[in-house]
Amino acid sequence: MHSLIYNVVVMNKNIFVLLAVLLAATATITAQKPTVTMTSVDSISSHKARFTGYIDDITTTWKPKKVGFVLAPKSNANEGDTINYAASFSGTKAKEFSYYTKAIAYYLKPSTEYWIVSFTTDAAKNNPDTVFSSDTLTFTTLAGECFYSQPADAEDISLTTAKVFGQVTGSGDAEELSGYGFVYSTTPNPTVSTPGAGIVQISGKVSKPQYPITFDKELEELKSGATYYFRVWVAGRYTNVYYDTCYSDQKMFVTPHACGSTPFGLDTLSVGINEVELTWTPNIGQVKFEVDYGLAGHTAGDGTIVASDTTYLKLTNLMSNRSYTAFVRAVCEDSYSEWSELKSFRTREAPCENISGLHVSEVTYMTAKIEWTPGTSKQNMWEVMCLKATQAYPIIEQGYVVTGDPMYFPVGLTPKTEYKLKVRAKCQSVGLLSSDWSEELRFTTNANGLIDAQTVTDAVKIYPNPSNDVINFEGNAAEVSKVEVYSSLGTLIYASEFLPEQINLSKYGTGTYIIHVYTDYGVQTEKVIVK
Repeated sequence: MHSLIYNVVVMNKNIFVLLAVLLAATATITAQKPTVTMTSVDSISSHKARFTGYIDDITTTWKPKKVGFVLAPKSNANEGDTINYAASFSGTKAKEFSYYTKAIAYYLKPSTEYWIVSFTTDAAKNNPDTVFSSDTLTFTTLAGECFYSQPADAEDISLTTAKVFGQVTGSGDAEELSGYGFVYSTTPNPTVSTPGAGIVQISGKVSKPQYPITFDKELEELKSGATYYFRVWVAGRYTNVYYDTCYSDQKMFVTPHACGSTPFGLDTLSVGINEVELTWTPNIGQVKFEVDYGLAGHTAGDGTIVASDTTYLKLTNLMSNRSYTAFVRAVCEDSYSEWSELKSFRTREAPCENISGLHVSEVTYMTAKIEWTPGTSKQNMWEVMCLKATQAYPIIEQGYVVTGDPMYFPVGLTPKTEYKLKVRAKCQSVGLLSSDWSEELRFTTNANGLIDAQTVTDAVKIYPNPSNDVINFEGNAAEVSKVEVYSSLGTLIYASEFLPEQINLSKYGTGTYIIHVYTDYGVQTEKVIVK
């Protein structure tokens, strides 16, 4: 069959108005015209189909010149959307005629329902006429077969980057490869229309593509700790006027979390008497941190925690000549990293260190024994100020100077009287510099002069000594008004206004503890060793 392709018929009326007018105009001469039948539509694909018609009852007054078909989308049957297929016709006998849409210019649209009729025209030169089939067929094209493409797994995934791979393996029904690339998003099955999706174009139009086409791309500026979905997109032309974009199945990858790793290299830049400068190295994506510090031996998370927006932090108000430990961790929006390995440091010794462990023992009606722990082993001079509790300290605080051993014996005290006392170190090696005054210590002398030191010492039985963990107390005739327990560093760790049956010191560790028991006989002081 000879194929002659006509241009698209562009008119402003509905195709069925056209058919009605044509049929009405020719009604008076129907008997002199042939009969045209729309027989079938087959070989239907996404943009092609074969149309078959039949012409018979050809009269001597009608000389068919052409036969063909007119079709339009059923959903929008404006004649501007119609397509006219025609072919030359010769002979005077009834015959079947058909047309198969091979030319790109006349390809159909995928997934579209069409109406179609057949027609014939005569050979009159001055006034040619047309006959249409009285029956109308409908058919629907298949869905378009997209490009064949597939993504491969992502590789080299970091906190903010990942390398993705893809292939285009075939053209499907497309006539032209217009471009291809990747689309990625934290939303599943992303398309180029997905809000916020990343779109990467690897190539534009490709002439005579050779399949498979393999390509890759490193994606950048990703979010850490996020799940990403990516697909290959391929754009192509299916007809002169129909374009579409196809997508592969999706693949996914997860970027590591910024807090999935721990900052490292925690170190000191400088260490002073009461301060230290810390620095550390972050892992990728880490911009906020927390530093935990405390006296040596503290557990990460149980110390003092300070936030930092940089990899530098200055800690102040530390105690001089003390050992500390510090840890650092990264802070993310929804989590934290693990704590880093500890960093130990010791603050510098002050020019004149404060004393610690101030306590009283061997209290009688007119004397007492005061002891303390020097700030350093080099200290051998102290200043003691002892007054009745009702007296005010002088404006210019100046006390009694003690040299040698760290102890003081006030004498000439008044029976059954409360006294207050404090001590500071005097450092001759640095001129007249003194340490800070200690915390105030208070004690009460005995009720009368008949009670001796041994009576005060035996007022309460404290045992066992040494002990594993638990210290027991057993009262005699003395009336107890207060019990205090101090660590070897002079820190008060227990206080009570009643005599306990026992105290468990296991959580404070091994070492020497000083216990003060205040009775009506005086203050009983015991040193207890916990192993």
